[in-house]
Amino acid sequence: MEYIFEDFELFENEKKPLDKGNQFNDKLVYINSTLARQLHFSENEEKLFAMAISQLDFYDKNCNFSVEIRVKDVKEKLGLAEDNSLYTDLRKQYRNLKKKTTVDFDLGNEEHDWIIGDLIRTVRSNKRKGSIIVTFEEELKPALQYCKIAFTRIPLDDTLSYKSRYAIILQRYLTSLYRTGKENAQIQWFDFTTEQLKTIFGLTKDDYVKKDGKFDRWNFEKKTLQIACDEINSKSACMRIVEWEKERARGVIYYRIAVMIATKIKKEPPVIDTDIEEEQLSLF
Repeated sequence: MEYIFEDFELFENEKKPLDKGNQFNDKLVYINSTLARQLHFSENEEKLFAMAISQLDFYDKNCNFSVEIRVKDVKEKLGLAEDNSLYTDLRKQYRNLKKKTTVDFDLGNEEHDWIIGDLIRTVRSNKRKGSIIVTFEEELKPALQYCKIAFTRIPLDDTLSYKSRYAIILQRYLTSLYRTGKENAQIQWFDFTTEQLKTIFGLTKDDYVKKDGKFDRWNFEKKTLQIACDEINSKSACMRIVEWEKERARGVIYYRIAVMIATKIKKEPPVIDTDIEEEQLSLF
């Protein structure tokens, strides 16, 4: 399958009936770019959320914002065991997922300045039918509904293939910052301080701090950033981390990450043209 991010008619024509094949095959996850930078889930919660989002029909203006998920398809994609605890385990995971979907948005309109709410309103199970119904909050529809300029798009297969949640988070975050279009460089750089990276990864200020109070930078890099970059480069169908490096400025260490996202790609990795003009970007 080719991923042509500018060709939105392609995605409209790709909708498949729920009863044909695995409902998650060749799906794309659309997510508001601001929202993409707020969410922090465990590895399996990330995947459950992405699978639910991938089933929303952004072209249907009358969509009731509920999606039906076949348990057997979830089991297949996540490699879950077929035993008596399957529904119990999924119930626990969806319960924890729902608790973590609180978002905070500035609205800036005449009626309201901001809104806080939970993206997922309810999760229901029908064991006899073998399905789970995820209902999203109607009032937060603008935070999820399709908009080709403000939305991040990621192949669902990428998310499901990662073993590290840091790879899921880093791809989603970098994709939300990446600027496509002929006027933008193909290789783009993004700068983060250590504290910013820890926040992005959902870590606390005490994570990777030694008993003597010093920051364990070697383990932090190895177990978060490096593992995420390695997984993205080996498994993603559309993103490559060209390189990452550290720089010190005014006593502060910055991590500079060079990213390339292919707008059209099949299974082979994208070819990196070293002569491409690079664009220096900073998030903060």
